[in-house]
Amino acid sequence: MKMTELQVTRRVAGGGYIDPVTRQWIQSSNTYTFAAKGSLQPFASGKTQLVLPQGIKTSEAYNYFTDVKLYTTDDSLNQEADTVLIDGVVFEVFDQEDWSHFNLKTVHYRAILIRKDKL
Repeated sequence: MKMTELQVTRRVAGGGYIDPVTRQWIQSSNTYTFAAKGSLQPFASGKTQLVLPQGIKTSEAYNYFTDVKLYTTDDSLNQEADTVLIDGVVFEVFDQEDWSHFNLKTVHYRAILIRKDKL
C-alpha cells in the first residue's frame, strides 16, 4: 500500500500544544504544521455509512488512514479542524474515526477530508 505524507496545519486555541510525534509541550504561535504519513484513498460513498454534506461530491473528498489523530472542529473546546494540502488544494478534516481501540495489528485513525472551499 502506498503511503502518502501530508502536511497538517493545526490551529491552537491555548498557549501551547503537545507535539503529536515527540509528545513534548511546545509554546504556541496560533498554528503549527507537522507531517503525517498514511494511506490516501478516494471517498467511496457506497462503502461507508457516513453521508457527505449536501452539495459535496465524492470527488471532493478523501479517506485518509493514519496513525496520527487528526482533529475536527469542536466548538466546546474552541478548536478548529486540521487542514491538509493535497495537490495545491486545501482540505479540512470533516470527520475522524478512532480505530485504535480494536484488536488490530496497527493503531490507526480514519479521517474524512473535504475540500475546504466546498464546506
